[in-house]
Amino acid sequence: MPFKIKYIPLLSPFLLFSCAKPTTTSDKSQVLVVKEEEPKVVELASGGITRKELSIDLENMVKLDSGSHEEILQELLQRKLFIAEARSQGMDTTENFREQIQSHLSLAVASALEDHSEIRKLENEAYERYLKEVNASHLFVPISPYAAPADTLKLYNELLQIRNMAIQNKDFETQAKRWSKDPKTASSGGQLGWFSVFYLVYPLESAVYKVPKDSISLPVRTPAGYHLIKVNDIRKSSGMVQIQHIFKHIGPESEDKETLRKQLDSLRTEILNGLPFETAVEQHSDDFNSKPNKGILQPFGVGKTEPGFEEAVFALKKGEISMPIQSSTGLHLVKVIDRLKPLTRSQFIEQNRAKITTDSRGEYLRLKQINDFRAKNNVSFSDEALDNALKFASVRILTRNWQKPNTVLLTDPLLKINEHTITIGSFYDFVEDKQEFEKWPSENPNEIFKMLFDKFVEAEIVKYQQAQTYQQDPDLQRWMKAQEENILYTEFYTRNILEKSLQDTVALKRFYDANKSLFPVVETGNLSVMSFADEETYAKFKAMAAEPKPYKLYRGIAPILYEQNTYTLSEVDQRKLMGLLEIMEKNPGYIVEIGGHSDSKEDDRISELRIKEVVSFLVKNGLPLKRISEVNYKNSVIHDRFDWSKNQTLTFSFFSNLETDLAKTFNSKFPNAITYDNFTVSKSEFESKMNTSWGNKSGTIRLDGRVEEYTLKTKKIKGNYKDSKPEVIQKYQEALEKEWVQKLSSKFNLKYNPEELKSIINDLKKNN
Repeated sequence: MPFKIKYIPLLSPFLLFSCAKPTTTSDKSQVLVVKEEEPKVVELASGGITRKELSIDLENMVKLDSGSHEEILQELLQRKLFIAEARSQGMDTTENFREQIQSHLSLAVASALEDHSEIRKLENEAYERYLKEVNASHLFVPISPYAAPADTLKLYNELLQIRNMAIQNKDFETQAKRWSKDPKTASSGGQLGWFSVFYLVYPLESAVYKVPKDSISLPVRTPAGYHLIKVNDIRKSSGMVQIQHIFKHIGPESEDKETLRKQLDSLRTEILNGLPFETAVEQHSDDFNSKPNKGILQPFGVGKTEPGFEEAVFALKKGEISMPIQSSTGLHLVKVIDRLKPLTRSQFIEQNRAKITTDSRGEYLRLKQINDFRAKNNVSFSDEALDNALKFASVRILTRNWQKPNTVLLTDPLLKINEHTITIGSFYDFVEDKQEFEKWPSENPNEIFKMLFDKFVEAEIVKYQQAQTYQQDPDLQRWMKAQEENILYTEFYTRNILEKSLQDTVALKRFYDANKSLFPVVETGNLSVMSFADEETYAKFKAMAAEPKPYKLYRGIAPILYEQNTYTLSEVDQRKLMGLLEIMEKNPGYIVEIGGHSDSKEDDRISELRIKEVVSFLVKNGLPLKRISEVNYKNSVIHDRFDWSKNQTLTFSFFSNLETDLAKTFNSKFPNAITYDNFTVSKSEFESKMNTSWGNKSGTIRLDGRVEEYTLKTKKIKGNYKDSKPEVIQKYQEALEKEWVQKLSSKFNLKYNPEELKSIINDLKKNN
């Protein structure tokens, strides 16, 4: 399949191998073919540009449609000169350049070699599995993929015996408890619960979906070890569920679990008798992540949460409120908001396309591509050479400081891919490089080297594939040349234009002093626009904004809880307050209300002392006192009628005098209903966009069905260095560009026929 990207020219053949450390090759099949050279329409001392190459470059220019012939021509020539100078300065020989080129090529070839029919097969297979849910148990015993064959066979046979006993005695759960090494499931008899597609690694998932109900699989091999799978039940997909919940944490120092359960039972009764669920969430939930969203969680399907919790939730009907449900972290009261049907095939594939090619299925696709290549090509290695190479495997690999030995073996052939030969020395280079970050399969150096050899073979096959694809695909060659030129142009421009204009402040000031006429007095404006989705949104928001200021934002941070009759701040409390200071800094319009609360059993003054302690900390750390509101509620607000310690607290609520902050609260109820932006505008831009006259003003207009409320503040910018600096930088960059173009035109003896180039541009404009 040809490579479908425009913009292009040529890199050296076997670029992949030149980017890696040197190998020895005996490929004699490469023949130099001399083609008749196409005439150049642009002459450079470093090499010219043909009409075809120029057309490809022009087709990819942003200005081709809108720019004048002269603008397009000058931009093109500047680009070619800068690239030529980048090569002259050796920017195409750096390690960073090589790595970027390698990355581009790897991604491009991987895309070109994708087996789309296999991907579609996996997509359809995944959807069919998605429509079923499986309840299964497993027994797992780890073994390295590189363990001795005798050890692997021994374990396989032992698992066959365990399987036979489990079938005969119908006691898989007992066998799993006894033999499984999975720390998460062994104690429960290997119970995995209900799950669907993507829950297990692909090889294990495939095995599960082939096992009939009430049957036990043969031993299944994965990279981690061997598994026995027992399928307990199979059913149709349950779809997804969305819930609200009230969560009570059970920690090591929490009250007795049964006491919390009774509290939630009482709370459930109140909700059933009319207490809004949202109010109960606000007053009682310990889940501070979902609390601001009224306790609502994202929709989820089977296999996404703890099995016991999940089973209880999926048993509920829409609108039903559960009895307290226990999870590993606490107790939950759950209300089902919605039950969602399974996705359609197209919806499922659209949502999970990335998973198909990146999770363990991605590894399956990668290995299939490698194996398909091996089946069609001569890939072989010398057993003797590999045995010799493995003799230098040492325990130093475990501490990741293994070094390549100085041995005559380095030049011995180890691996052959068709006519391409790779030496032991190249393998050792690979080991030295990969030892820094690879995960070892065991603590056996010999097994580690075997793993690294497998990865080395795969890496060399990928390099070979990339080189072959590159050589055989002219479109890819041209596209890679374009990427090469993009990298060189960007590097040259960054070093010689951007960095100089931003860092050489002396030269920048000198340029300004010599060209003050370029920076006259200009009038500009700061335009603030609050945009409302429609008239109804505008009316609702203005009604909210009519309330007395400061506006309550219904936002805050988690409260500070105290021991009885204490008010000092712990280290954890201080960290929480530092987080509050960050929020206040990012939101300069915020006012924080600090509410002091106490329990009826506490000293009357304790809530005030708590307030003073926190205010003192905030002021010492830079928060102005005018941005703090102190409210001493004493024991007038009951936070928890069951847990008196929850009343010994300081609460934090945000207020603001700014309508922009109020808009954020409004958007939390009606997402994206209001947008707010600040713009710097010129007189012509403002008058054409807003259809009104220039000047300091506020107003409201209707545009494209939206209501736009704006404020314009104008100012005149004098032509001094400080006020004009952004424009000075821009003009200085333009001057540097011209200076470099003039210098490089002479250096590279630039020659071209302007009329011929304009004719080429004109032809392309007509065809676009």
